[in-house]
This record gives sequence, C-alpha cells and structure tokens, in this order.
Amino acid sequence: MVRIYIFLLLLFTLLRADEVESFSDMTSSALKSIGEKIEIGVDYQFFSSLKVQDKLLADSSYRDFQESNSPMPSIYISLKSKSYLTPIDFGFYFNSTLRYFNIAKQRPLFSDGAVYDKEADIDTSIHYISLDITPSLFYFVNFGSSKLVLELFGGTGISTYFGKYREYLSPTYEEFNSTEDKSIFQVSDSGEIYYIGDVEDVGMNFGIDLLYGVKLKYIYKDFNIHLLYQSPIVWTTDKYLNITQISIGVGYSI
Repeated sequence: MVRIYIFLLLLFTLLRADEVESFSDMTSSALKSIGEKIEIGVDYQFFSSLKVQDKLLADSSYRDFQESNSPMPSIYISLKSKSYLTPIDFGFYFNSTLRYFNIAKQRPLFSDGAVYDKEADIDTSIHYISLDITPSLFYFVNFGSSKLVLELFGGTGISTYFGKYREYLSPTYEEFNSTEDKSIFQVSDSGEIYYIGDVEDVGMNFGIDLLYGVKLKYIYKDFNIHLLYQSPIVWTTDKYLNITQISIGVGYSI
C-alpha cells in the first residue's frame, strides 16, 4: 500500500511538471486552503481491531480487541483543501480529520501470545479520538452529476484514548489442570474455559499516529457513500496501538 501511494505521488508530480505552478507551490497552496470544504459523516464498522502492544513490530499483543458489525458508529468531521487535477483524472488534496470510534469486545489470549479468534463482551471498552492530516491521491470517473472516486491516503496526527480492559486468557489443558483454585476460571455455555481478570482503567493516554488507507466513494452533489479501510499505528510513551478499521459510511459536504 505504501509503495503504491509513493508511486502515484511521483506520477502526479511528473504530470504536473510542465505546469506553471511547481509541485512545492501546489502543496503549500493546498495546505493553506485546508477548511475550504467541510465534510461531516458517520461510519459503521464492518470490522475493527485494536491491539495493545509493547513494541511497534510485535509478534503478539497483551490486550486484543476485535469487534464485527459494531452497533456504535464512528463519527468524523473533515476539513478538506482545494483539489489539484491532472489531464488524466488523477487528483491531489489534503484532508484533516477529527474522528471518534469505540470498540467494546476483546479476544482471549493463549499463554504463548497467540489469540483465540472469538470476540466477546466482557464489560470492557476503548474510546479513541484522533486528529490526523493526510495527503490524498485520487482517481475519479464522472457519471453525469455524480462521480466514482478511488482514493489512497497516508499521513500522521495525534490521538487520545481511554476506557477499560481486562486480562482475558484461554488456558491450555495442562494449565487448567495444574491450577489448584479452579474457581478463578469461567466456563462458557459451549464448555470453553477462560480466565477473566479484574477491570483495569486505561487512563487518559495521548499518542502520535501514523496511518494509511484506501477509500472508494460514490459522490452525488454534496453527499457521498463510501467504503473505507484504514490502519493507524499509535505510539505513546510506553505502548503501541495497532488499529485496523473496515467500514461503510455516509458523508455530507458543506
């Protein structure tokens, strides 16, 4: 994804090379025009994942959230710059987005760090708010008064998150049998055995984001319907968040 984004950025630069306005001037002008158009909207999560990790590139996480078809929408407001177009329907603009989303289900971990792919509501929840700025490259096709747009984006920003989580473990057969006090375990209706720890307050945390993604939009006048994939990585002072979101949403531009 990152290589494709860089390739398209270079392609766009070459296509603009013979223009009076240089690419650096165009970029500066676009940044100064952020807020020329405002979009507000909501995204409904098909899939969202949030892993709490000790390292940026970690083989495992110590808390693992995952939620499919979340009933809680993600709300956003975007400040967009003016767009620059090439003769072959490629475009470029900057987008600054304030976004909120919530994820409320965890997956149990095994003692070796592997994850049991079964999400459950154990009365935990993470709230995540981010403010990012991303250069976006897009290709569009017009259909009368509407258009179809494919957009690639990547950038950085800041975020805050808060909430609560629990230690959520799936013991092996040997671990279960070697534990003297088996009352610490819970047994599901299907016979699966888990250890669920006490609620831990995450506190108010702040971080720096790096993100990339792709969006497919159908635009009609000031309204759009879109499919979105994005993957922020959040760096804080003592931990990392690895986030993935796949959603469908609607937006309205002012």
